[in-house]
Amino acid sequence: MNPKGEKQAGDKILFDNLDRINAILAEDQQDQFNDWIKWLSEGEDDINQRYLLAFTYKTGSAFQNKLSLVAQQISDVPSFYA
Repeated sequence: MNPKGEKQAGDKILFDNLDRINAILAEDQQDQFNDWIKWLSEGEDDINQRYLLAFTYKTGSAFQNKLSLVAQQISDVPSFYA
């Protein structure tokens, strides 16, 4: 995260951002997201229906369980503005 909102570049920043996204996804979503990133990096031109979404979103009780987990994860993140 960038507290000043300035553009950042470089491989380390890119991978830190990917790690941050992975941290809030459930295990099956992490696998789907990582497969999607791999597919993007391979530069495939064909559209594969499997990769149109980065991951399958949660619904119903799975969503409620994930919502509780994300709320806990957010509370564990230090604030840049405190």
